Formats: sequence, C-alpha cells, structure tokens
Amino acid sequence: LQDTARRLLRRLQEAEKRHQLERKALERTATQYREEAAQTSAALRRAERSAEQKDLQVDELQRLLAGMEKEHRSLVGQVRDGAAEVARLRGVEEAKLAQQDRSAQLEKEVATLREKIHHLDDMLKSQQRKVRQMIEQLQNSKAVVQGKDSVIQELKERVSYLEAE
Repeated sequence: LQDTARRLLRRLQEAEKRHQLERKALERTATQYREEAAQTSAALRRAERSAEQKDLQVDELQRLLAGMEKEHRSLVGQVRDGAAEVARLRGVEEAKLAQQDRSAQLEKEVATLREKIHHLDDMLKSQQRKVRQMIEQLQNSKAVVQGKDSVIQELKERVSYLEAE
C-alpha cells in the first residue's frame, strides 16, 4: 500500500511538473502573441497616420489643380481677347505706327500667353498624374490597414483562446 502510495505520489508530482511546464509554455506563447498584437497595432497606427497625411496631400493637390484650371481658363480668355484685338487692328486700313506697335505688342503677349497656357497644361497633366498616384497609394494603404486589422483580430482571438485554456 505504501509502495502504491509512493508511486501515485511520484506520478502526481510528475503530472504537476508537466502541467507547470505546459502552463509556462502557454503563458510565453500568449505573451508573444500579445507582443505581436501590440507591434501590429503600432504598425497599423503608423499606416493610418500615413493614410491621413496622404489624404491631406491629395486634398492640397486637388485644390492646387482647381486653381490652375481657373488660371488656365483666365489665360485662354486673355488669349482670345488678345487675338480679337490683333485681328481688329489688322483689319483697320488706316493703321498707324502706334497701332502697328500695339499690334506687335499684342502678338507678343498672345505668344507669351500661349506659352503660359502650354506650360499650365503640362503642369495640370503632371499634377493629375500625381493625384491619381496618391489616390492609388492611399487605396493601397487602406488595403494594408484592413489586412493588419484582420491579423490583429486573429491574434486577439488566439490570445483569448490561450488565456481560456
């Protein structure tokens, strides 16, 4: 009876040691999952801040584009007015030297305005490409954030499961 009691006591002690080792392993695993969840949360917050900054940049670029488009329309109107003035001056039979000078000056202004319009068109196209790229980056960042959210949720579920065990 004493041998059986000793044997059972040894078995109980061994089972307790195994239980303690398993418990410590589970605690380490849960701690590791918590650390991973914290790191993932920090990365998610950084990605969200980056997405917000890109949103602000996109808004600023769109505001600049609107201003450039307004200036473009204004310059087109000025070109039209200048071209009309040049045509009117050319149509006058009794052109005087001052009118010829004015006509030449207006032609130069029209040429300058056309160059500005061409430059603005190029800038508008460039800014529109940048805006499109920023929007794509923003959408990509949002997709990454959603992916990180699902990973965090999965890690939280694992931690809950391990804590429950």
